[in-house]
Parts: sequence; C-alpha cells; structure tokens
Amino acid sequence: MPFMQRVKYFAIVFLAILGAAGAYYGYLELQLSKHALPDAQEISLAELSTDGYGDNAHVLLDDAYLIAWNSIYMEKGGRFASDQWEYAYVPAVSVHSPWYQAFEAGLDDEGIWPDDRELPAFDAINMVVKLPDARDQDDIDAAAQLPTHQGVVINEIESLTLDEKLLLSESFPNADFDTCLIFELGREPSTPNEALAIIIGGAVLLLVGCVLGLRAWRRYQAEQAAEASAS
Repeated sequence: MPFMQRVKYFAIVFLAILGAAGAYYGYLELQLSKHALPDAQEISLAELSTDGYGDNAHVLLDDAYLIAWNSIYMEKGGRFASDQWEYAYVPAVSVHSPWYQAFEAGLDDEGIWPDDRELPAFDAINMVVKLPDARDQDDIDAAAQLPTHQGVVINEIESLTLDEKLLLSESFPNADFDTCLIFELGREPSTPNEALAIIIGGAVLLLVGCVLGLRAWRRYQAEQAAEASAS
C-alpha cells in the first residue's frame, strides 16, 4: 500500500476515534449536568460529607484541608511513581474535623509539624481531590494553599481505580475509598445544551469517519481486484 494512502487511512481512523471520544465525553457531561448547575453552591466539606450536595454537585468549599504530603499521582501511560504526571489525587479533611484540630495544635511556631513527633491517627477521609492539571508536587502544594476550592463532585461519572484505592489505602487504611467523595478541582459543568452539542459534534465526526473509511476500503478492494484481473 502506498505511503500516502496509508496516511489517508490513518487520518480517517483518527477522525472516527476523535468523534467517538467526543461523543462519549459529551455523554459524560450530559450525565453530570443532571447533578451540577452552572453556579457553584457554597458549602463546607463537613456539611458535604454529612448531608451530600443535594441537587448541585458544583460546589465551593471553604473548609477543605488538602493533605498534600500524602497524595498519589498517575503518570502518562498508566504507571505510578514517574516524573511525567497526568493527574493527582489528594485526600482532604475539614478544618473542623478532630484530626485537623489535633494536627493544628501540634504545629510549631512556624506552622511546621516537628519531625520527632508522630502525626495524629486519621479518623476518616471523606473526600479525595482530583487535580487534573497537576504536573509536580508544586502544583499540589499550590492547590492546598488556596483559600477556597471550587469544582465538581464527580462520583456520578467517575470512580477510583483499584490501583488508586490501594495506593491511598497505604496511608489511610481506615478510609473507605469505595464510598468517599471524588472532587475535581477547577471543573466547570457543562449545561445540557452544551453537552448535547458536544455529543452531536462527536457523532457527526464519527459518521463522517465511518463513511470515508467505507468508501476508501471499497476503493482499495476495487483496485486490488483490478490488479488481480490485469495479472
């Protein structure tokens, strides 16, 4: 098969895959839009953990403390412990929780936990924060220092993988990562109309890719048949 023809086929396949991915992303956004409104509701992590988010998973938290030193990260390609980060997960607690109160009381005058002291035992981890743009520890530290945290609770469309749960459980053995909240920092939910537009756009790309692929395949088959007849 000539090189340019291979490039053409590759472009067609890429177009179809792009369309399928776009349609699927739009579907997820549509599902999320049923639970998340454009305007974030102001709520505390303590309230969110106890009462849930009600009819709006788009929230602005004012009491979340991100445990930045016990985060995990996924590298591009699906392996952990690499320099090329794709995203990170950071456990979080409320500043009103018993653990944080004990932790804050043990800080020295410079706000640092003494190395010769053991950290208080974690009583519960009710939320993990997903940082989709985290590329190193500095990004995690920057997120932890934000005065408030805006984003969306994404349990309706996403869950932790088994590897992620196992890694988090190494530092938090008493936490239930099957039921904890997953909060994506900085995410803005799409409206239903926006999500439908994404689905339609993806479906159109997929359809065009399939039609072009079918036509290219039939042309290739015809050329192969013509060559066989000529020989």
